[in-house]
Amino acid sequence: MAIVIPSFFYFGLLGSYLWQFGMVILSGHWRGIAMDLLFVIAYTVLIYCATMTAFQIINVVQKNRSVYYFSKWFKSVKRVMKAHWLSLSVVTGAYVVLWSMFSLI
Repeated sequence: MAIVIPSFFYFGLLGSYLWQFGMVILSGHWRGIAMDLLFVIAYTVLIYCATMTAFQIINVVQKNRSVYYFSKWFKSVKRVMKAHWLSLSVVTGAYVVLWSMFSLI
């Protein structure tokens, strides 16, 4: 349940981005189509990375044998973020750059 509720928002937003991409395709401007396609791909990869990171954190929390939940959660987040910080930073950076470029068009 911890993943389902945020996923509704993420995938709902992805649906609106895909709808917007469809409208841009109908306009026929190749630059806009390419830019919007890159943006949708970057957002999809961002959703994938965030969801997989959340699943890994949940798995590590369940495997940790500490009595204190907050301590288990903090150690698990630290461990997973240390392992995946580069991919999350690159994907988030690409999303931010494409969002700023997309809003200028």
